[in-house]
Amino acid sequence: MTPKLLHYDRHFIAVEKPSCLPTQPTPTSDDDLLSQTVVLVRKLREREGPVYIHPIHRLDAVVSGIVLFALSSKSLSRLNEALRNGEIERHYSAWVEGKIQETASRWEDYLYHDEFKKKAVIKAFPFEGAKRASLSFKVVPTISQTRPLTLIEIDLETGRYHQIRAQCAAHGYPILGDHYYGSRYRTQNTGIALHHSRMTFPHPITGKNIVIHSPFDESIFLTGED
Repeated sequence: MTPKLLHYDRHFIAVEKPSCLPTQPTPTSDDDLLSQTVVLVRKLREREGPVYIHPIHRLDAVVSGIVLFALSSKSLSRLNEALRNGEIERHYSAWVEGKIQETASRWEDYLYHDEFKKKAVIKAFPFEGAKRASLSFKVVPTISQTRPLTLIEIDLETGRYHQIRAQCAAHGYPILGDHYYGSRYRTQNTGIALHHSRMTFPHPITGKNIVIHSPFDESIFLTGED
C-alpha cells in the first residue's frame, strides 16, 4: 500500500495514516506506515537506495491522521526541538460518547503510563509517577444522532501516552469505538473515531509556518452497530 501524501520536500514528509496500521514495525504486524513511507519517498525521489527517515511523533494503531517524518538528521533535530518547545500544534477531531453540554472546555489532569497493563491512568490530582496532561476542545454542531454522541475538535497541549483517549474516558466521554477505554459502541472498522486532522509547525530549515491538513470524514464512523 501507498500512504496518502500530504506534504513532501527533501527535509520532511507528512502522510495520512489509516486506522489499524501501526506507525512503526511491531512483532505482530505485517505492515506499518514507516515501511510504506520509505517506499513512497523512493518513488518521489525516483531512485532506490537507503532512506533516512524518522517519525517526529506517533499515532496509536487504532488512530488515523497526520504523521510527520524527518528526512535528514538536521530536520530531525530541529523538529524535535520545536516539539519540546511547544512550537508544533496538533489538532484532532473525534466522536465521543455522551452529550457534552459546554461549547468549549479545557481539561488538565495527571496521567500515569502503566507499562504492565499498557494503559494510561488519569487522576485530577498529582500522584507518584504521573505527568501533567492537558488539552482543550470545542464542540462542533451536528445533526441529531440516533446514539448520544458529540463531535469535538481537540487542541492537544501535551502529548502523553494514550492521552486523548484516556482523558475523554476519565471525563465520561470515551472515544467512539475505543473499547479499551470504555466505549459501548462499535465503528464500522476496527479503528476508533479519533483523527489527527491538522498540524502547524515551523519549517525545520526555512522557519516558514507550515500547516498540514487531513480532513476528518466523521460519517464513516457512524455506521457501526451497538
